[in-house]
Amino acid sequence: MFPSGLEVDETLPDRAKEYLEQAISSMNAPAGAVMLAASSVDAMLKAKGLAEGSLYKRIKSAADSHLITQEMAEWAHDVRLDANDQRHSDMT
Repeated sequence: MFPSGLEVDETLPDRAKEYLEQAISSMNAPAGAVMLAASSVDAMLKAKGLAEGSLYKRIKSAADSHLITQEMAEWAHDVRLDANDQRHSDMT
């Protein structure tokens, strides 16, 4: 059994929705897709009023204030770290 096509909820804030749609469209380029997914997380938190500090701190703040679940925070941190791996890759 395979899942049906991915759809982005229309109620997402415009900027977060845009980044998420681009991430889905660029899944053939995983490094770019994960960076776009992280940008979507970032944009969603900003739309919810969490604009100050690092993405790490804003994800933690969202979980601490119960804006997102702990499981969602863990997923968001995974996306953040995967994007960091792409942006800060070493040539070793």
